[in-house]
Amino acid sequence: MRRRLGVGVLLAIAALALAGSRIEPRATGRANVLFLALWFLVLTLIIVLLGLALADLLATRAYARRHRGEMLRESIEAIRQQARQAAARSRGETDGPTDSAASRGPE
Repeated sequence: MRRRLGVGVLLAIAALALAGSRIEPRATGRANVLFLALWFLVLTLIIVLLGLALADLLATRAYARRHRGEMLRESIEAIRQQARQAAARSRGETDGPTDSAASRGPE
């Protein structure tokens, strides 16, 4: 949603900049109010775009932090599982049935 809104703001900036480049800055010897309003709107949209970029940065950082935490928990659990298996092997225990076809060899 944020990124689509950002694209819409960029398109609006492009359209307004194009329109603003075709308007004379002075009309009848005074500042053209339409010219000023249009470029003020472009400046406002640029500020909105910067706000959207900041929001996207913060959301991406929060996602990365959550994802890193999940990966760390999974890694710790895998290490614990390996340690349990190594401890069981050192005590002479096995993880599965001892009378399997693979352990008996060829007949």
